[in-house]
Amino acid sequence: MTLDARRADRSERTFLLLAAAGLTVATATATIGPLRSPDAWWNLRAGDYLLATGRFVGPDPWSRFSTHQFVLTEWLGSVVAALLYRPFGAAALVELRTIGGVAIAALLYLLTRRVADLPYAVLATLVGLLGFSGSITERPQTLGLVLLLVSLHLWRSAALGGRVPSLWRLPLGWVFAMAHGYWTLGVLVGAATGAGLALDRRSWRTGLSAGLLVAGTVAAAAVTPVGPRLLLTPFQIRSAAAALVSEWQRASPTQPLVAIALALVVLTAAAWLRTGTSWWRVFHLLLALGLALSYARLSAPAVAITVPLAAEAAQRLKARRTARTAEASAPTRLELKAMAAGAVLVVLAGLVAAPASARRPLLTPTALLPAIAAIPSGSTVFDDFNVSSWMLHTYPHLQLVVDTRIEVFAPAYVNGYAAALDARPGWQSFVAHTGANWAVLRQEVPLAGALERAGWATTASRDGYVVLHRVAP
Repeated sequence: MTLDARRADRSERTFLLLAAAGLTVATATATIGPLRSPDAWWNLRAGDYLLATGRFVGPDPWSRFSTHQFVLTEWLGSVVAALLYRPFGAAALVELRTIGGVAIAALLYLLTRRVADLPYAVLATLVGLLGFSGSITERPQTLGLVLLLVSLHLWRSAALGGRVPSLWRLPLGWVFAMAHGYWTLGVLVGAATGAGLALDRRSWRTGLSAGLLVAGTVAAAAVTPVGPRLLLTPFQIRSAAAALVSEWQRASPTQPLVAIALALVVLTAAAWLRTGTSWWRVFHLLLALGLALSYARLSAPAVAITVPLAAEAAQRLKARRTARTAEASAPTRLELKAMAAGAVLVVLAGLVAAPASARRPLLTPTALLPAIAAIPSGSTVFDDFNVSSWMLHTYPHLQLVVDTRIEVFAPAYVNGYAAALDARPGWQSFVAHTGANWAVLRQEVPLAGALERAGWATTASRDGYVVLHRVAP
């Protein structure tokens, strides 16, 4: 080996190690930290409920204010979390999130590295992790994102090879349908891929084969323990949910994560104007654009679909500029070892940090634990929406006015609750209708001040939360 060759090899190794270190730090930053999701707690109680009763569908067991059946559609992750919570406590939730985040980072890297050289793959993975920020939580959503990336990998592998995925895609679809509602996005990716391949190859047989596989995936979802009603749940989004749940609000380009997804779409399309592309890639990009423009919660799936397209487009632009092949170089053994070592380090670091992280959950009034525990059993509590999931799990003896399982409540009731939180006209009637004689609210919520002015007594106040009790006349 010549001196120049040795220097080039040393430079490549240095860049590889820096890239692996950067991805390791980025993944650790995105996954290690305190409990973040208010929804994690009710999912935990749902896992316990299913393990105790074996019921996937039935009357709501927890709230007397609900009017719809309680359907456990995303039960797989809840059961796993509940089983691990019993011996390890909340630290298990933190570590599960870390493992899920590492899996997401690894899948993003594998998706992009297959179609782009190391620098573009690393950059695309970092952008992908940024677009996923806020979506890597302790909820089943993280498992849903992992399985969506696996599904995307299978369909892209089939498209790059000019074929349709094998039938073992069906068992994955069955498991996916029990994990999270994102399984429907996997179906849409399959439909987009099949339609594009049919146009690219000008073969109706390819489209028919892909269509049969997509139909088989839907049929597999219909035979999960929830049954055929699972197929209808994606269309049962309550219009009132947007009043309380930010992720169900309409997407806006001013939202940072939506802006990332849209920027990737625009940059990819601009690159294709110079390099050209195939129909299946166009359909993938159109699907990502539709997701990014729909609801805020779909920005992460839009990023997942677009990131490998953007990395591949950058690779092809480089090939056009340098007159070289557009094919990505195969990863070396050292590269795979470095990336695997980084993933293991993040998992171990998350394991070490999990106990401390579990002790300081966000959006949770843990400082008021004694005051809330002192509320008499069976009392009706007007709870803040953001802490309702935690209270549902921690204080099962209390009757909450609402909780984050928004789908079990009537839209008119949810709208009335949202109006009462803002202390809009008529809030007194709604509070009286619930029969609540206690309240656990953020101090900044208008209703907290309105209740105090109406004569409710403050029994505890700390860390931005207040416990109020209605004083009998």
